[in-house]
Amino acid sequence: MNRTRLEGQVAWISGSASGIGQAIATLFAREGAKVAVIDVQAELGEAVVEQITKQGGQAIFFRCDVSQAGQVQNSIEQTVTHFGDLQIVVNSAGVVHIGALHEYSEQDWDTLMGVNLKSIFLAVKYGWPYLREQSRSYVVNIASVSGFVGQGGTPAYIASKSAVIGLTRAIALDYAAIGLRCNAVCPGITDTPMLRYHLNTTPDPKATLANRLRRVPMGVALPHPRQPMPYVSAEPMVCVARVPGGIGFGSGRGELTRLFFLVCCHKDRHHLRVLARLMRILQGDTVPLLIEAETPEELLQVLIDKEAQVVAEPQ
Repeated sequence: MNRTRLEGQVAWISGSASGIGQAIATLFAREGAKVAVIDVQAELGEAVVEQITKQGGQAIFFRCDVSQAGQVQNSIEQTVTHFGDLQIVVNSAGVVHIGALHEYSEQDWDTLMGVNLKSIFLAVKYGWPYLREQSRSYVVNIASVSGFVGQGGTPAYIASKSAVIGLTRAIALDYAAIGLRCNAVCPGITDTPMLRYHLNTTPDPKATLANRLRRVPMGVALPHPRQPMPYVSAEPMVCVARVPGGIGFGSGRGELTRLFFLVCCHKDRHHLRVLARLMRILQGDTVPLLIEAETPEELLQVLIDKEAQVVAEPQ
């Protein structure tokens, strides 16, 4: 494995047996982090660990229902016992419930909020004793563009992701003084098991997907984490979970946290360096950013020009 940006870091990553969480765990390990794969899906979680170790990384799986305080506390303590430290917490676990709000049961609502929102509270609460011992520590919460713009048929999911964005701001403000950086990453439509589950509840999954993709300028979902060059969705998490001096929100300006909402329109989405460039220029408040380019090279030049403008602004 190519060990560079996260060398020496220990990461606890929830929801990392599949989907975006799996891509985060795999990429973090490639970047040198020791990874605790946290999920309720034991067979898939163990497979992720096996994949990471075969590639020369270090990982361990802990089965954990992240809505349950005792299980979260135990998994974090076991992570520290196994790896000896904890610098990064990534809250990627998430579920979706399909239906109109009046059709929900109270249990439906509570289950979704427990996984999507309460889990962040629990991870910070039980990770805090270890994170506070670091000169720099990082919490990365996976929100969604739906937290900004909404979508039909998933009211609890939309509410939870909007709340994740607000909670991220609060965590960043409350813990900035001790060197804990908190960010939210807001993916768009991504081809994951959760998306496929959502689509398969509809009468015509293909038509539903086509309708959803009309909102995306490129007209395609981000690639599934198991496909070649899988880390389009995971790359920003590395950028916001780096040691001082690396690319990240607030770099050079002293801000507490930055949320971002971006649509990257270019024909070859597998040039991940452009995402690192994006992370450097989004140093203001939440920025809707639409960049149109025909090639990765053209896109990179646009970003370089934009960065030059940012640097030229009064500090």
